[in-house]
Amino acid sequence: MTTIHHQLARARAILQLAKDREKVTRAVAEQQAMHDGRAGGKNAEERERSLTIALAGDAVYQDALGVLRHAEEQLAQTEADLEAFRDARRQEEWSIRAALVAALDRARISSDRPGDDGSFDDTADTALYDGVTAYVDDADGEGDALWESRNGSYNGHVPTRPDGGRIRPVDEDLPF
Repeated sequence: MTTIHHQLARARAILQLAKDREKVTRAVAEQQAMHDGRAGGKNAEERERSLTIALAGDAVYQDALGVLRHAEEQLAQTEADLEAFRDARRQEEWSIRAALVAALDRARISSDRPGDDGSFDDTADTALYDGVTAYVDDADGEGDALWESRNGSYNGHVPTRPDGGRIRPVDEDLPF
């Protein structure tokens, strides 16, 4: 299975290859342009301008430059995909915390209530069990999903690329 981290590593490797190819291709094209007399001048500004014009007309160099720009764009897109997954994970973490707080509020258990901390755990377990059984017992399959989507918990949305392709989720444990 290819995770987003694998995709990111692959995009970085492809970018490095594209940079190396562009560097070598540019050196060859510059040398050829100077040898042919298409690049040169009296001062550094004239030489740079004539070299830029010569490189603009070199198809092999332009192809290498295009591959480099595409690799940079792919890396940026993969990094954005990773951030989208991190954002979705953070949203899920906060929705879990909000659901636990709501369950404690419904059970009227305040944080300064005298007694042991087991009441918090018991309430959270009961709320979790009630939520799971309500979801499983939902006959039409729409009630809980609708509630979840309206109340900010994770509704099953998976980020997609602009071209419509799905992004694979990150395989990692939540930090709590």
